[in-house]
Amino acid sequence: MEENNRYDTLGRLEDLPQSYRDQLTQRNLVPLWPSLRGVLPPHIPTRKTQTTHWPYREIRELLIQAGELTPIEKAERRVLVLANPGHGLTNMQASAAMYLGMQLLPEVVSPRPMFWRMKYRSQWAAIEGAWKYLKLDEHEFLFNIDDDARERANLALRYPERLDALRQKYVAWAATMPGIPDDANFTLVYGPATMACASG
Repeated sequence: MEENNRYDTLGRLEDLPQSYRDQLTQRNLVPLWPSLRGVLPPHIPTRKTQTTHWPYREIRELLIQAGELTPIEKAERRVLVLANPGHGLTNMQASAAMYLGMQLLPEVVSPRPMFWRMKYRSQWAAIEGAWKYLKLDEHEFLFNIDDDARERANLALRYPERLDALRQKYVAWAATMPGIPDDANFTLVYGPATMACASG
């Protein structure tokens, strides 16, 4: 059988008995093979997806406006769906197999300080308002997570009083907690091959 004619032999939906098609519809089922003629034609598949660019800077401004126009009480989710025009905007598809969207999350502000710890590298951490204190081994860090969500700028030397205040609050909290057992274990799911190194 020639390749060009192979797809012409595929069964069509109308070839199926109406009673069988009705049973499929009642059970929310669709036969794939009648559709393969359009999905897998010879040599070049039929594509509806169009090359589309969604610039983040533009989407960000529209997301902010969504927050101004629609309070969270009036929206289950404030999401802008990336709809590919090739599939029709009402279908809300980025491609034939992908649904994508950008969501505006409500600001979450803890009404009180939060603390946690990990045995690995003797980690201490505390958050109060916009400030996060972190201790790894003997190294201490202070971040303004409102201005630096990725925690790249250590402000410990710039604001030593704030660092000390958060450290003392952590120590006071830790004194109320049971100690970490000596036999407590931890397992890393990553290693040198998957971690970014400071040297490059």
